[in-house]
Amino acid sequence: MHSSIYHFFGAILDRRGYFPQFQNLEQFDFPDSFFAARSTGTGTFPDLVLRYDPFADLPGGEFIELKTAGAMTVSSFNSTIPMARKPMGILSKKVQDQLREAGESFDESEQRDVYYLVVGRKRQKPSPKTKVCLVNGAFFETISTKDLLIRAASQIFHNRDSTNLIELETYFEDMSADEIQSRFAATRKVDGASTKIRFRVMSECLPSSNIMNGSKFPELGDDTISMLVPIDNTERLRRIGLGKWADADDQIRSTVPYMNLSAALDDVSPALKSILSIGTLKHPNDGIYLIAQARIHA
Repeated sequence: MHSSIYHFFGAILDRRGYFPQFQNLEQFDFPDSFFAARSTGTGTFPDLVLRYDPFADLPGGEFIELKTAGAMTVSSFNSTIPMARKPMGILSKKVQDQLREAGESFDESEQRDVYYLVVGRKRQKPSPKTKVCLVNGAFFETISTKDLLIRAASQIFHNRDSTNLIELETYFEDMSADEIQSRFAATRKVDGASTKIRFRVMSECLPSSNIMNGSKFPELGDDTISMLVPIDNTERLRRIGLGKWADADDQIRSTVPYMNLSAALDDVSPALKSILSIGTLKHPNDGIYLIAQARIHA
């Protein structure tokens, strides 16, 4: 059984008609055979961990976070910052235990790709709209998370003091982004105080990266399900509008994401290609993304 993120997209593509029926993605009928671990608590990252096969062409193992909103927006990232990749060492003990019980290898320093399954809704009558996007975390991480944390901390302490930024960069130089975030989130006790304090890290999308916003990203229409994967910047690719899978531009066919998705769909159900459109999307801050899209009610 193949369980890469591309196979996962094929599986939910096959069940796309059910998305409008579920207000909470935790209740969605995902294929359990794909997962090595599932989070059972709120605020625990990630919600899903795909099975990993080191001998497969598409080994899997990606982390998936579920994001549902009652509007066409990306809900807040509570107690976390979206990233393209995260180390296995950040996983909770419960998730780590599930991985070991599933026979998965575990290396704290190993980096895994992160994807966000985002669902937005328009509650308009008589026909409410749903939009589903499976998107790589790079879409939201347009500068390094470490740089984001340091610059944000600098604004808190001395908004206009460039010297303070240099001091913070020096202080955090040998720490990873996750270590810096843990420092911020740690509970603090102050002598004489009757309460303890904990700073909570929360992030929200700027309008420019709100993937649910149809005016910003018209390629992502209402009642569609899409997958977005960054195309390596070394692969020079112009912006290409959505077209039928069978008529895909040669430049698109030569990209790694296209070839990976094509191979996965051959495993899941080759017929799914007939309902897909394929093209590219230009992120305002972060290069070109491959977009594969289908109508939810097709």
